[in-house]
Amino acid sequence: MDNKRNIDLYAPIIPQVGIGGLELSTHIKKYKELVSSFSRLDTVTLEDRSVSLFSPFHIAYELQNTLIMVFDVLTGNLQRICACKDYKGVLLKKLRVGMLMEEAIRLEPRLKYDELEEYFYIEGVAGVTIEADENNKYIKVITVYV
Repeated sequence: MDNKRNIDLYAPIIPQVGIGGLELSTHIKKYKELVSSFSRLDTVTLEDRSVSLFSPFHIAYELQNTLIMVFDVLTGNLQRICACKDYKGVLLKKLRVGMLMEEAIRLEPRLKYDELEEYFYIEGVAGVTIEADENNKYIKVITVYV
C-alpha cells in the first residue's frame, strides 16, 4: 500500500470493479482525502499530481505515471480508472502495463484490436480497454470503467 496516497500499487486490475483499491461507481466523498491533495486550478501539475477538466462533465485526477481517476461531475461517481507506467498490479492474473503486446496476445488469445477506437479489448470481458504505445509494441495504459 502506498501510504502517501492510500493506493495499493500491487492490487489486481479488475474490469468493472476497480484498480489499486479504488472502486468504480464510488462517490468522490469516499476519496476526499486523496482528492484534496490535488491542486485546485483548472489544469496544473503539483509535484506528482495533476487535475484537469476531461470534458464539461468529467474531471481527471492523475497521480503521475501511476493512476488516472475520472469522476463524473454531475453524479460525483468514479467512472474510469487508468493504470499507467508505474502501476504494478495485473489484469486477469497475466496482463500488466509495460509488457510487450506480443507477449500479452500470446497469454490472452481473446485480446483484439478495435481499429475504429484504436485500443485493444478482451473479447467477452466488459469494462476494460488496453492502450498500446504508438507502435503497438507494449501496453501503455489499462483502463477499467463502468
